[in-house]
Amino acid sequence: MKHHFLRALRNSTPAKERQRGFSLIEIALVLVIAGIALGAGLSLLGAKTAQAKIDSTKTRTEAVRQALVAFVSQNYRLPCPAAPGLVRGAAGYNTEQRSGVAGAEVCTAASGLANNIGGAAPAGVSRGTVPCASLGLADEACTDAWGNRFTYFVRNSAIRLTVNTVSGMGGSMTVHKIIPPAAVVLTNGAAPTGNQINACSTTAGDNSCNLAAVAVVISHGANRGGGFVPESAAAFPTAGVSAYEVANTDNNIQFLQNDYVESGANSFDDIVLAIAPRDVISSLSQNNVLKDPKVLMAEQFETLKLAILQNIYTSMSGTTPNRQITLPTESGAAAPYVFPPTVDFTGCTAPVTTLLLPTTVPALTGLTNDLWGNAIRYRRASTGAFGAANACTTPFVFVSYGPDGQTGGAGNIFGLDDIVFPVTQAVINSAIVKFGGW
Repeated sequence: MKHHFLRALRNSTPAKERQRGFSLIEIALVLVIAGIALGAGLSLLGAKTAQAKIDSTKTRTEAVRQALVAFVSQNYRLPCPAAPGLVRGAAGYNTEQRSGVAGAEVCTAASGLANNIGGAAPAGVSRGTVPCASLGLADEACTDAWGNRFTYFVRNSAIRLTVNTVSGMGGSMTVHKIIPPAAVVLTNGAAPTGNQINACSTTAGDNSCNLAAVAVVISHGANRGGGFVPESAAAFPTAGVSAYEVANTDNNIQFLQNDYVESGANSFDDIVLAIAPRDVISSLSQNNVLKDPKVLMAEQFETLKLAILQNIYTSMSGTTPNRQITLPTESGAAAPYVFPPTVDFTGCTAPVTTLLLPTTVPALTGLTNDLWGNAIRYRRASTGAFGAANACTTPFVFVSYGPDGQTGGAGNIFGLDDIVFPVTQAVINSAIVKFGGW
């Protein structure tokens, strides 16, 4: 009996040890570790999900950009925005809102579409949403990964372009970057290293390299501030949205594209795609849909040159071989122009004025304005008679002030966006021979 009791006692300890569970401390420790792992996993998953939505939205904006370029290749203009106040299922939903007679079309200001931001048409821009139906895109292609319709700004003059003027497409909208917590101060004409990230010179309003945007597409991100959804005619409020994001919803032509900041006073989740004129024109030129603006202007200058020489030649009388380069009702303003060194004025008497081509000469009809609608300047570098023996190397020169319509002042810097077309004496002699000789 005694032996049985002792044996049972010896066997009881290992059995209890084998049956013992986790202590409360061990269970708590396991739960803490599991919680940390779960939290890290959820945080990583959330970050990956947020990044996936950003990447998806950028892909969709690029698809919109390509659709806009394709639209220009078919219609030689950009479309007006769709009206954000027309919801899914309504007539005209996701369709461009454009009206008016040919040459004076406007983007119809109705149902949330604004058409004279920054100036009356054709100046300024129009704001609405991307006109998916007009671009041939599916409805979902024009919403971001958070379900917002893409906001779309377009320069008013760009919706009036034609096959003859589309190469002169110009931009006016600027995109900026500000490092928080700096105030939202958007400075136009800042150097590329300044806060205007699509600047091309330090001169305010200078569009010399044509980087100012002709269209802007915006996703208002996860907080949707200022954006529209397909099911509602009202924009999401901007209350509580940072001042940086409000800059993409107000009535001006300046926009912000900052780094992503999830929350707080400096939060920013907008995605901004700026489309410069050259983004459209160069793409179409490469596909042989359009010619480069400089090529078109060279062709116009060539026609203009022949028209002027023909006008001078037919006005010659008698046997005097030398005639002065002048035209009836020629007018001009005292606007000194600094020509690049490649224009050779050797032997010339160069007047300081840059003249305007007369509009009363039938041969010049339709040729006196450049692609951008600005008057072409004509400078007579030889004020005396000219002919085969004229010692003036370059008797006259044509000048287009380019997309920005300005020279940059008396100190004009060579190589901005101006297009200069010199007509040399040798070229004149060659053309006159074709007319019958001096």
